[in-house]
Amino acid sequence: MDRQSENLKLIFAFLDDGLVLLNGNGVIVTNNPAACSILGFENESISSRRLLELLEKESRDQSLINFIQDALQKETSRTHNIISYHNKHVLRELIVSIKLMAVGDAGKGGRNYFLLVIRDVTQMMEYHRRLLAEKLEGMERVARAVAHSIRNPVTSIGGIANHLLNKHAADASDIQYLRRIIAESRRLEQVVSGVREYTDLAEIQARPVDLRTLISSTIMNFNLPVERQNVEIKCSAFLKDTAGSLTVIADPTLLKKLFKILLNNALDAMLEGGLITVNLNATSDGFIVTISDTGKGIAPDDMPYLFDPLFTTKTDAVGMNMAIALRIVREHHGTINVDSLPDEGTTFKIDLPANGPNSMWPRSHVISGYQDDTSGN
Repeated sequence: MDRQSENLKLIFAFLDDGLVLLNGNGVIVTNNPAACSILGFENESISSRRLLELLEKESRDQSLINFIQDALQKETSRTHNIISYHNKHVLRELIVSIKLMAVGDAGKGGRNYFLLVIRDVTQMMEYHRRLLAEKLEGMERVARAVAHSIRNPVTSIGGIANHLLNKHAADASDIQYLRRIIAESRRLEQVVSGVREYTDLAEIQARPVDLRTLISSTIMNFNLPVERQNVEIKCSAFLKDTAGSLTVIADPTLLKKLFKILLNNALDAMLEGGLITVNLNATSDGFIVTISDTGKGIAPDDMPYLFDPLFTTKTDAVGMNMAIALRIVREHHGTINVDSLPDEGTTFKIDLPANGPNSMWPRSHVISGYQDDTSGN
């Protein structure tokens, strides 16, 4: 072996990121030690083994398996997906990408290979969660103080303006200004009410809850608005099947509020009709609820601010609902993931640990989903 090959092999071995080269059938061609360490494989020599079979034995959930399987089946690249990976010993959070590499002409015996790149970002995500918790705690204090300080003055301004309006003749020249003051006062009152709803969110009262029953009853309340907007709601088999129990430790009132917010958000995105899909799936340690719509989607520039208090793209909204949704998920030690494409729709994925607030892992963070790599191979 020449010096260049030796150097490449040395670099490959000492990289912190895990690298796994797969053939088109998902068989491992080669890998570096970091990949085995991150994925929890005790034997660093895993060449000629099927990666998905190894993961089935090692992993406690399907997230990483589904990610890889999807790329292999569709013969496409996937890039920068953050995945929570449970192996037998630890929970890791990984940034995963898989790159399709076509070698030779497909029509003349060419082959497809896939390079899987895995980065362990568990410590970084934990740091991010701490910062997020501190940021939200600061926002809550400021929001509470602001709401308390401006509520009474705003109410007084609106009341005085109403009083003056009632005393003025209909053709008074300044009546338009009074009406404007009243309208803006009401707008400020809505903001204050929204902020107070966020800051005064009830303390979590967790108990065993049948998740299927709770979601189904929430959906039933949307029958009328759904019909008015020509929107269809489709549910997974878990939600249609009445047998068995899917119990989670949670606050039913807060969870119902969470699902109402997400369903209303979906309806707001489909004013001319569309489809809402609600899925419920069980994992080894909890449940995943996904709510998807076929609406206008979220602009990429808006995505980083989606859960910020008072952020909204709607002219008649306050912008607190998504912040409330995030807070409810955090209180249950869950995660909320958002995957959206403009003009194609949005999917919210809520991962709820079965033990809810008693879960050992406070995994509350926000993640945007992966996208196809369309930049070429």
